[in-house]
Amino acid sequence: MSEQALRFIAVQGLRANVVQQAEDIQTLLALVAAGIGVALLPQSIAFIAPAGVDILPLSGEQTQWQVGLAWDPQRPDALRDNFVQGVTSSPPASQWSV
Repeated sequence: MSEQALRFIAVQGLRANVVQQAEDIQTLLALVAAGIGVALLPQSIAFIAPAGVDILPLSGEQTQWQVGLAWDPQRPDALRDNFVQGVTSSPPASQWSV
């Protein structure tokens, strides 16, 4: 995630001044809440952000994540197998209509 954040900053024509790093989203939110800079985080953290922390949605190619699905095929699990079958046979989310 940090590499993606640095790419986003570079694309914006900015330079990062990294003063603190953490591996944990909760820690990053605590640092922001304490007034120690800003953090580029998934927008879903809005559900766990401490009071007083503003969340600003960003847009652009560098704000999109490619995600994958991982599982242990050696462990039998019918529910998991049904889920995998469902998501791999569905059309891409960009083709869904609501």
